[in-house]
Amino acid sequence: VLATRPARLQTMREVIRLLAERHDITVETRVEMPAGASAFANWGTRTIVIPPIVGAETFATALHEIGHILAGRCTGRERRCFG
Repeated sequence: VLATRPARLQTMREVIRLLAERHDITVETRVEMPAGASAFANWGTRTIVIPPIVGAETFATALHEIGHILAGRCTGRERRCFG
């Protein structure tokens, strides 16, 4: 795995910050997550909980969680409601 350059990491982090600001999403960064979760979103509080952005994979995880917030409230029948 190639190391991500510091400038690129800073850009990734800034993209997440700007998206969160634009869409009124709170971002919480955690090193440890609940069992079985690598990240998660809470639509009701418009909060995403993500690992620190250290490369492309964690950047993609953050974008994925933002997508859950932007997709709207879960009805309980979609796969995304179950993990």
